[in-house]
Amino acid sequence: KKEYRKDNEKDKKKKNKTKRKKKNKKDLVKNIEPTMRKNVDTMENLLAWAREQLSGVKISVDDISVQPVVEGVIDNHSLQIESKNIEVLQHYSASNVLADNDALRIVVRNLVTNAIKFTPEGGNITIQSFDDVTNAEMVNITIKDSGIGIPESMRSNIFKPFSDTRRGTAQEKGSG
Repeated sequence: KKEYRKDNEKDKKKKNKTKRKKKNKKDLVKNIEPTMRKNVDTMENLLAWAREQLSGVKISVDDISVQPVVEGVIDNHSLQIESKNIEVLQHYSASNVLADNDALRIVVRNLVTNAIKFTPEGGNITIQSFDDVTNAEMVNITIKDSGIGIPESMRSNIFKPFSDTRRGTAQEKGSG
């Protein structure tokens, strides 16, 4: 009986150790993904900036469908969205815009990542595209969140490059 108990205890310890290893791997992946995503985003921004510096700003305006651009950004940040249990609501009444695809993607990505960063756990982000009521040639794309908002003291710096950033609701860092 004692040998059976020892073997049984050893099996339980092995199973627990295996479960801990699997949990540690999942935690590691969960922690690495936002860092990798931030690095990829920063590299894309740097490459876009370098391309503009080397060749001047070259914009290629095309008829672009908004929904795939937004959904691609959301898919790329799905782990962050899931980890904060954020609900993303989407409504597209205007489906296409005349824009530079890369520029549109970068703008949408920056706005969505900020929305994720500053939305509390269990919050929501609403993304919409609709025709402008005052100008038939314009389309509005809005990205709203249930987050903490921008303090009055920081609003004047929003469009300044490399301005100071603050941590998100889960202490996420920004890229400036």
